[in-house]
Amino acid sequence: MTEDFTILAVGSIAMDGIVVRCSRCGRNGILEQPAGRPSSCIHVSESTVLSDGLLVEPTDSCDVTEA
Repeated sequence: MTEDFTILAVGSIAMDGIVVRCSRCGRNGILEQPAGRPSSCIHVSESTVLSDGLLVEPTDSCDVTEA
């Protein structure tokens, strides 16, 4: 399943968080702030159902310092 956050309005609530405007490219996305790694603004992600859970991988994203 593909999730395209660029088509959602800023402030919309998606399953992965709140849609923000990317400070790097200006497109909409979900801010991801993993511990110990740089923040990313995820614009499009791909989800795959596996036997032991759900694999979600970003397919279009920007590394950002803040959204």
